[in-house]
Amino acid sequence: MTKGAVYFHFTNKETIAVAVSEKYFARLAAQSAGVKRLKLPPLQATVKLLNRVAVALRDDNLFQAAVRLHLDRHLIDNGLPTRPFADFIAHCEELLTEAKRLGQLHGDASQESLARVLVASFFGAQHISWALNDRTDIVDRVQETIDAIPPLHQCSGSARADNAPAHQDARA
Repeated sequence: MTKGAVYFHFTNKETIAVAVSEKYFARLAAQSAGVKRLKLPPLQATVKLLNRVAVALRDDNLFQAAVRLHLDRHLIDNGLPTRPFADFIAHCEELLTEAKRLGQLHGDASQESLARVLVASFFGAQHISWALNDRTDIVDRVQETIDAIPPLHQCSGSARADNAPAHQDARA
């Protein structure tokens, strides 16, 4: 593809960055929807979602590009949307709230706080995996994150990543 062909569709680099970001967040939402369709118990669904996104970050160039762009979002004139991160946190909070309602989540920590910590830990684990091993070990690093959170660790065995390529795993 030539530079002219790219700029026929996009007016500048910032609009390309926004388009990549929007596509990433659409795929992230599709991952959440795919896990919802499985009708798993909420803690198992949370683990499944984190594992599926880990596999996508390992295998999907668009996911990788979007994460890189978001690390440099302060350098992009128009900025990049952050709402989908809030949506990802909200989706995890929704699952954790349901788990608490069902008596699967105990303790005094709020589901909102736990969801923020979980998503921050997840993206931190992926970043370290990227920096140290070019994401080859991301599934293991995310599993370590899951195992460090007792309520998730209890149900993670049945929701572990199967290491299928991201494009196959997103369909279910």
